Amino acid sequence: MKVEDAVRLWREMILPAKKKFGFRLGSPGMTSDVSKCRPWLDSFFQQLGGDDEIDFLVVHWYGPKFQDFRAYVEDMHNAYKLPVWVNEFACSKMGAGQASADEVEAFIKEAVEWLDQCEWVERYAYFGNAQGRDVGEWVGKSSNFTEPAEGSSSARTDGRTLSRIGNLYCQC
Repeated sequence: MKVEDAVRLWREMILPAKKKFGFRLGSPGMTSDVSKCRPWLDSFFQQLGGDDEIDFLVVHWYGPKFQDFRAYVEDMHNAYKLPVWVNEFACSKMGAGQASADEVEAFIKEAVEWLDQCEWVERYAYFGNAQGRDVGEWVGKSSNFTEPAEGSSSARTDGRTLSRIGNLYCQC
């Protein structure tokens, strides 16, 4: 979406809803491509002027290395001085093959430990659920929180059970 369109809709729809209902307001969700997201968000904030009323920064991140994830989230926080919600993140090779379960496990352990200790990260959600379905090849099947349950046809679980990664994330 063009920044001008986002600003117009923000003023017409988002800010009136915030004022009416009194909720905290997150920024537009930003991708992990800093070369695109930072200029877009800089322009968005500039065009809003002092009328932004944004309470936290919303980011998404996909990639194979925890160090890159951490650097991106820290950069975004330092640039905008807002608390952060990481609404989506995953250990992903982004269509260039798939991360192994061991790679995903190591990534999740480092990421969750850091996120839990980071006082300015208010919320985070690993992208591994996909409403009980496969997250797909772009994210990578090793990130799936569920898998078919052997010998189960329970309607309550839709025949699925937590995967190794799903169990790990629940225990973190």
